[in-house]
Amino acid sequence: MVDFSEAKRKARYGRRDWLVWQGRQGEQQVSPCTAEAVKAAMLSVGTHGRFIRLAAGSGIPQRIGWRLGVVMLRNCRRGFDGPAVSI
Repeated sequence: MVDFSEAKRKARYGRRDWLVWQGRQGEQQVSPCTAEAVKAAMLSVGTHGRFIRLAAGSGIPQRIGWRLGVVMLRNCRRGFDGPAVSI
């Protein structure tokens, strides 16, 4: 199982964004950024919650709300994962 620090390392030195969110029972969920993971994070945190996206190439955390999550979900479904390298 991947924890926050390992996901941050993978995002920093890899080419994929990673998502981190709090589950309904309070457990921490970590997953690469895919359409399924974005949907699961959005449903888990609800409309007023936030989840974290760890940017590829830098590992910088970004808090994502519902509206930006909808945009990310559409982009992932169309095949856009985000920039390959953000440097």
